[in-house]
Amino acid sequence: VAMSGGVDSSVTLLKIIEMGLEPIGVTMKLWDNKKFKGSQFQESSCCGIEEINGAKLVCDQFGVLHYTLDFTDAFISQVVDNFVNEYLDGKTPNPCVRCNSFVKWDAFIDQAEQFGAKYIATGHYARIGFNQGHFSLHKGVDPLKDQSYVLWGIPSETLARTLLPLGELTKKDVR
Repeated sequence: VAMSGGVDSSVTLLKIIEMGLEPIGVTMKLWDNKKFKGSQFQESSCCGIEEINGAKLVCDQFGVLHYTLDFTDAFISQVVDNFVNEYLDGKTPNPCVRCNSFVKWDAFIDQAEQFGAKYIATGHYARIGFNQGHFSLHKGVDPLKDQSYVLWGIPSETLARTLLPLGELTKKDVR
């Protein structure tokens, strides 16, 4: 289970436990200010020590192992460098789509393999369907929270190993 330390990933963990699966919590560290001397940027909410600690505390409360994995190099090479190059070429890239398609899901699936895990799960508000032998992405039921637009680049074979338990819920229900 991808764990950010927030309510969505915490409820996702609970839903996975309720499904009878044995989860492992994983927090992906995507940014490190130490690599960029002189950076004035704060650690982002997906990478800060407070969020990592929050995710670990939630996992501890449920008796679930938690790992923090460093994906900063992949994030820089696959997302940041691409964003800069595309922007300098006059294009308007969406780093969230690229991050989900090339870093989070690919790296997460690779890590799941190392852990011997069959599925990965996230707290995104989207749904996965299966029709005529193919998995496909669908909007979440909450029109105000749907996140399928940032997941569109995830291939069918990866969706086959992905669980999105919040896709059938509204944010109000999750809270």
